[in-house]
Amino acid sequence: MTLRKYVPNIGQTVKMKDFNDYTSRGIHVWAHLKVIAIVDEIVSFQVLNGQTETNHFSSCPLSAIDPPIGWEERYTIYCKDLEQANKIVSDWFTRGIVVRQSHNLNPSYMPKAFQPMDNSNTPHWQFPEITDSILPKDCPKLFRVIVVTEEEITGKLLGLTDPNCNRCNGTGNGTGKDTVSRLASVREQTEDEIRALISESEIRVDGFDANAGTFECNCHYRAVSGLGRTKRAKLFNELKKDGWKIERVPYAGGYWIRHKETVIHEWED
Repeated sequence: MTLRKYVPNIGQTVKMKDFNDYTSRGIHVWAHLKVIAIVDEIVSFQVLNGQTETNHFSSCPLSAIDPPIGWEERYTIYCKDLEQANKIVSDWFTRGIVVRQSHNLNPSYMPKAFQPMDNSNTPHWQFPEITDSILPKDCPKLFRVIVVTEEEITGKLLGLTDPNCNRCNGTGNGTGKDTVSRLASVREQTEDEIRALISESEIRVDGFDANAGTFECNCHYRAVSGLGRTKRAKLFNELKKDGWKIERVPYAGGYWIRHKETVIHEWED
């Protein structure tokens, strides 16, 4: 079932979908078409020669007009956290939302951006053109809002310990402590040099306590790998039952991440 059709604005330049749509009307396939009227789902247009207007006028069904790249019948907005998702539903929906499509189609780039309609005059450089504009009354039925949670699976996250750790004596899982003095001994540097490297982020640690000279032991990153295949598979199966997707990242020695999508607002009928 078609939820809605793409309707261009008067004065907008458009293209038709099919080669035959052009040839059957005696129009060059590279020509742009300037919309001059839309009546009963018939689009009347003026054929342009580049940017120059001509005396060639024609028309086609609205269904023959090719929507711009990125236009969809309805959209999904993916959010990094619940706060952002709630703001979109409670604030942006009341202001209307514009959709911007990146013309860089590389899959590693974010394909779409969304903005409140009353702030649409300040686009990001990567998304210069507005693909679609959704009025406040239509936002609840045309937008689905999802929170995406992605985390590295570590012993700290799951409360696991590496019992063989000689730094925190197996008390890891994010509570065990490593020391500046041990690190200085290993690196054959003074404690003051280690403290300086930590403060300058040359050595990255979590939970650094300058007074005690301690920081979180990182053995919790190894705890999941140390479980063994059988126990790890059982653990991952339990996570999957809770809606998590598990993925192994083959870099930096290999580690696992978990991924979950939580729907905050579903498309309304």
